[in-house]
Amino acid sequence: MAFYSQDPNLGELLAANLAELTEQTSADLSELSVTWLVYSSSPLDLAASISEADFWQMPQAGASHLGRQLRYPASVVKLFYAAAVESWLARDLLLEGAELRRAFGAMLRDSSNDATSLVVDLLTGTSSGSELPADPFNSWARQRQLINQWFEGLAWPEWEGCNVCQKTWTDGPYGREQQFYGSNKENRNRLNTDVTARLLHGVIAGAWQSPLASARIRAALSRSLDKSERLSDPENQVDGF
Repeated sequence: MAFYSQDPNLGELLAANLAELTEQTSADLSELSVTWLVYSSSPLDLAASISEADFWQMPQAGASHLGRQLRYPASVVKLFYAAAVESWLARDLLLEGAELRRAFGAMLRDSSNDATSLVVDLLTGTSSGSELPADPFNSWARQRQLINQWFEGLAWPEWEGCNVCQKTWTDGPYGREQQFYGSNKENRNRLNTDVTARLLHGVIAGAWQSPLASARIRAALSRSLDKSERLSDPENQVDGF
């Protein structure tokens, strides 16, 4: 069962906005996915006062355009790695520490690929390096699927077909990372806007692991909307890079 129900009025508004976008820019809507959620009141830490099961049973209105279409997510995948960090910590599969938190913050706050590399290594017990012979490579590749396996275990229908086992790069993968991508990049990351919206919905409401864990993710995602700050940083994470 999907976590939101299609709201007709919101759907009409979304369709009208997409039609206007097409008219103004000749945009190809097959290249665009949108998932909208609408709240009657603030959902912030809503799950702190109820059980996780009850939270996910609460009705949630939304609308989407190609919300289940799988696409290359680029740095959006870092949100899923942050969620995995909090899950691993909750299950004592990672040790809390200053270096982990430094990487966690840089990964979300600055979209650092270097920080993301460390986070993926810590989550999966793998590391980048030279190409590997078949048997060691197969063992290494199984380890890199641990994050996928965790999300699959949640049984979210929006997760179907998604893949979050690859690091993010400035230039591109080399060595065993390129080997893992596949000759046609068939194993690259894949996400859709519905599953991303579901994860963000849980984080905002405090339903991801715990209210405290959700708050740590929200804090790292926080962005200043001050115009002067944004103008001084051409690669700011709001309307810059």
